[in-house]
Amino acid sequence: MKNKEFKPRFYIGDIYSKVIIVCCIAFTLATRAYVLAGVMACALILSFLFGELSYHRGVRQMQTYLENATMHVGASESMPGFPFPAVSVTEKGKIIWYNSTMDKLMGGTLLFQKDIREYAKDFDVKAMDENGKYPSCKTTVNGRIFELHAHKTPPQEDGGELILVYFLDINDYDSLALRYENEKYVAIIAAFDNYEEVMQGLEDEARNAVQTAVDRSLTAMVTEAGGVMRKTERDRYSIAINAKALRGLIQKKFQVLDTVREIQCGNTIAPTLSIGIGADGETFAENDMFARNALDMALGRGGDQVVLKDSNALQYFGGKTREVERRTKVKARVVALALRELIKQSDNVIIIGHKNGDIDCIGAAMGAVAISRSLGKKAYILQYEYDDTALTVAKKAMEDPAYQGVFVKTSVMHEIITAKSLLLVMDTNSPSYIETTEFFGVTDQVVLIDHHRRSSDSIKNLTLLYHEPYASSTCEMLTEMLPYLSNKNILLKIEAEALYAGIYLDTKCFTFKTGVRTLEAAAYLRRSGIDPIVVKQYFKNNLETFTMKAALIQGAQVVREHIAVSVTNEVRSSSIIAQAADELLNIAGIEASFVIAKRDNGCIISGRSTGSANVQVILEKLGGGGHFSVAGAQLKDTSPETAKEKLLQVLEEYFAEN
Repeated sequence: MKNKEFKPRFYIGDIYSKVIIVCCIAFTLATRAYVLAGVMACALILSFLFGELSYHRGVRQMQTYLENATMHVGASESMPGFPFPAVSVTEKGKIIWYNSTMDKLMGGTLLFQKDIREYAKDFDVKAMDENGKYPSCKTTVNGRIFELHAHKTPPQEDGGELILVYFLDINDYDSLALRYENEKYVAIIAAFDNYEEVMQGLEDEARNAVQTAVDRSLTAMVTEAGGVMRKTERDRYSIAINAKALRGLIQKKFQVLDTVREIQCGNTIAPTLSIGIGADGETFAENDMFARNALDMALGRGGDQVVLKDSNALQYFGGKTREVERRTKVKARVVALALRELIKQSDNVIIIGHKNGDIDCIGAAMGAVAISRSLGKKAYILQYEYDDTALTVAKKAMEDPAYQGVFVKTSVMHEIITAKSLLLVMDTNSPSYIETTEFFGVTDQVVLIDHHRRSSDSIKNLTLLYHEPYASSTCEMLTEMLPYLSNKNILLKIEAEALYAGIYLDTKCFTFKTGVRTLEAAAYLRRSGIDPIVVKQYFKNNLETFTMKAALIQGAQVVREHIAVSVTNEVRSSSIIAQAADELLNIAGIEASFVIAKRDNGCIISGRSTGSANVQVILEKLGGGGHFSVAGAQLKDTSPETAKEKLLQVLEEYFAEN
């Protein structure tokens, strides 16, 4: 490779030499010291020769650097004329050379001996891979975005090494990519979820005013987002916005939920919205499907909230109000008839509940046994760990001849279940809360009956789903189906007591979530011959249990002025900690309570609320779930104290968001 000799515009050493020569001549003429003048002339000549040698050696070293760097770009190109900005830096990050394109980019700013990290903070001179290359990074220079690529050149003659850094202008590409991300289509389906309840009893003028106010609130949100909206039904809206607008709505915590909830046009019930959002799908159709699924999830969690579904996960926003009873008996009748046909076509019925089964779970399971027996099919309940009340009822049921062989263990169930069995899941919709999922692959006939708000990992591929988050209990849902299955009373006395006890438990003695439908179900069971006094005996505690509950209440700590948190390192049953959480709400000033107790493989949390806080949303962040005012969570491999720290952190986040 032929290199031009590097020459500066002037060599400052020449000026020094000329000045010294003039001074020497003047000194010699003035003193006539010719010997001394000769010595000075020799010294001057030697100094001049040494300077020239040093200068040419530096030029040769620079030429060698550039030649080695050029070999990595291409034999036909030279670094000074390289079309991209480029610099050479030492192993310490000092810039020792840069081309004219870089000089132009920097506007003539002197870069020599400056640190490369002044212009690229993320560039790491030590992050070299085995091939001598560095990971790319981005930086902004004079308002434009550049991507940095670098590699190390071969060792130089003096043992040093250089790092060659290229600045690739990706500003236009990055802007285009950002625009693409911002303009992605987002599908939204909004529902005026308590339309019937709000409009009931209103005059036409008030109805129109409420409807107009809801429409106006949604229109304002969509207009601000730059989207479009179409009203598809009297209580349904289809909306399209872009991803940038969606981020803005998320940042504002979907204020439209609060705006609609505050509408007062003569209505006594506050209107609420449920919104399902589908984003990041491969196609428009997939986004629409995501939006529909998200809306189902929002409605299944009690309404008055936003659920965002994309290709990765679900996100929840809102959920500040309690669910209200808004069901029709039509659904109970349709489900009852469908369940009857499925039972008739099956070999037998396999009933599975959630872990640490309570009386609502066992009572509903026994109600399903009664339905199966009336249709001539044998039903089996998977026997596992129950709480004290459920265990008492189960033992009493086993004394009845009709329940001989009904409660079976897992090993026996494997011999009973067939491909034509009907698998009935009770009182939970999350696979993680089911005692075992090993029977799901044996039969594809699966029915789920549950009243808990839907979790993000709810069971899929169901033959029949009866999910009512507005119901007080699963026992209430089973009881409602009974009149549509037979004109006669098909319940044994113990079965009626179990169903009543399940309602009694989940309504906290008919005080929580007790609507007209709840009382109608209780009245039906009362006509079946149950004695409420006998049912109440199931919930009595012995002295030891009462003492444990009292200790949990006594050890409670009040946080945020109105939340009680109690922790024990002792193993306690779920019924004891649930009762302790209920009792804590009876203390003046306490609006929410959490009781944490140790379990064999971790700990359990029971949460309760009077309505000021959504304990379901709080405990969902710890892997749990439930209802607005009643929820729980199980944490594996976690100590109670660690669980308390996590709970306090979640509480801070929850109240900061709300």
